[in-house]
Amino acid sequence: MKNLKSIIPIILVILAELAIGIVLLISPLQFTQGILITFGIVLIVVALFLIIKFIILKKKQEEASVIPVIIAVVALAVGIFTSCFSGFIMSTLAKFIMITYGIIMIISGILKLNFYVDAKREGYIFSVFVIISAIFTILFGIVVCVLAFLLTGASIAKILAYTAAIGLVVEAAFDIFTLVKTFIEHKKA
Repeated sequence: MKNLKSIIPIILVILAELAIGIVLLISPLQFTQGILITFGIVLIVVALFLIIKFIILKKKQEEASVIPVIIAVVALAVGIFTSCFSGFIMSTLAKFIMITYGIIMIISGILKLNFYVDAKREGYIFSVFVIISAIFTILFGIVVCVLAFLLTGASIAKILAYTAAIGLVVEAAFDIFTLVKTFIEHKKA
């Protein structure tokens, strides 16, 4: 049971990769637009919280800094803009969004390599598939970033989203296979 508890974060990451990849495959533009709208709503809520906190402190005659109010106004403006104009942001910043997806994949691959090296150093037995998965993740992240610079035209967002989605689904499949194989190897040892 101790081993299962230690891999719960890994399982959650794999499930997130799989879910995001599948949703991106089914509906790439709507998913990305949903992320932008959610981000905008979170900014609006944080801004309103900061403004309400400032008003309450002022009513109590307590010292209240103006800096959180300035941050709240900026967050409110960005949140409203992001929520209301997510389609415009997607068409304008499609390359930036896809480069962000690519960078996240590259970082994920590097973290997998780091995890593998640390686990090996501590004497754990891991399959070579951990390294293959990490290298694949890094390479696919690089491909997404490079495609973001090479592709132009109206369909760029969709092509890049499909590319990122395929990468995430394949990465999740590698991770599931590696996790099962590693779990079986630990059971035998």
